[in-house]
Amino acid sequence: MKMLLEDLPNDLKNQVLDELNTHNIFVVGIHNIKPKSRGAVKLKSKDPFDPLIIEYNLLSSRTDMNTILAGIRLQKNLLQSETFKKYRITELTPRIKECNKKVANSQAFWECYVKAVGTPLEDPVGTAKMGSQADPKAVVDACFQVFGTQNLRVIDESVIPSAIVGPTYSYVEQIGERGAQLIMEDYS
Repeated sequence: MKMLLEDLPNDLKNQVLDELNTHNIFVVGIHNIKPKSRGAVKLKSKDPFDPLIIEYNLLSSRTDMNTILAGIRLQKNLLQSETFKKYRITELTPRIKECNKKVANSQAFWECYVKAVGTPLEDPVGTAKMGSQADPKAVVDACFQVFGTQNLRVIDESVIPSAIVGPTYSYVEQIGERGAQLIMEDYS
């Protein structure tokens, strides 16, 4: 999960921008790069033009919330270190109305905060997982062909079986190259 300025609700964004006008600030981003939570992409109907139903299920695994909370504790400890103290760095936590009734800096407060401002990190993958036909979660084989169909392939980042640390661009480029090569071989 990540928090970017453009992802924030307007009231939160304005608080951060107000601080930028009067102070030098830096932002600490806490990322869970190997989440356990799993989402789903579902068809809304049989109509191929209907939008998909996308369920991120962020933080559906308690392990993911614990990982983010551990990152927050680490960040707070760093801010209390001598290195940061000598620069008189202070913490700014923009206020969120959903969390106003929670005790500041309590675990309940931070859980509320993470749920309110957290967003998916990088690009979701695995919605059309590549794998063996014996794997009940696999959708395509090593040639990108959808199990149980003919002449239907999925050649995009959705075939990546699990989350990748970092941007997916180079992986997607290679998936596209390999998929194109396989199609050309089939038709040559």
